[in-house]
Amino acid sequence: MKKNIIAIFSVFSLIVSAVSAVNYPEVTDFVIDNAGIIDDSYEARIMELAKEIEKQTTVEVAVVTIKTLEGMDIETYAVELFEKAGIGKKDLDNGLLILIAPNEQRYRIEVGYGLEGTMPDIRAREIGVNILTPNFKRGEFGKGIYDTLVTIYGYLSDNEEIVSKYHSVYVNRGSIGSTNMLYFIFMFLVFASLIGGMFGKRRHRMMFLPIFLPGFGGGFRGGGGLEEDLGDLEEDLVVEGDFQEVGKNG
Repeated sequence: MKKNIIAIFSVFSLIVSAVSAVNYPEVTDFVIDNAGIIDDSYEARIMELAKEIEKQTTVEVAVVTIKTLEGMDIETYAVELFEKAGIGKKDLDNGLLILIAPNEQRYRIEVGYGLEGTMPDIRAREIGVNILTPNFKRGEFGKGIYDTLVTIYGYLSDNEEIVSKYHSVYVNRGSIGSTNMLYFIFMFLVFASLIGGMFGKRRHRMMFLPIFLPGFGGGFRGGGGLEEDLGDLEEDLVVEGDFQEVGKNG
């Protein structure tokens, strides 16, 4: 019994040491592209959209790409980064982190409990499967992130037109391949979410899926893009004049 306790304590100590030794990026802006996978034009658009989201909804968005998870699982990395960066207003817990680790082919959407009503697990997972996965498979990281934020903005601002565009482009057209496969994946995630809920809540609601990069995996096909179909809605997404600077610690 004593040996078991010592073994458990040793493993726990190793985990704590590993987490504390990781060099987490400084989240000083809306986009931190340490992996260098977002082209300049899309990075500028994502920055402007993130500023607009904060101005209109108070939700603080951070998009972070990293070269490596340094041996950690992406869940632990995302939660630690979320906490260390203080993403979201303290009194609202309304931060949203999109973390991408292309070398490990993983991404994760991490949100605060303050977004529970508008961005539940199932909705975040659906957006990830429908938008991030197919775009990332084609190597279109900037486009996938931008379209994801446009869709999230639509839900946060209760903009039915944007949400409708998302469904027509990414859902109804079956842009990620076999409808049966998507249904199977979605139902599996729903089941996993329900099972997870039986064992208590975590500090943050989250989503985790592998991403399918060019040359990896298969079975997913490309489709249209939100920026192709939003049309004049893009005028609503850009506000003239200066934007507020993000306050990561509320």
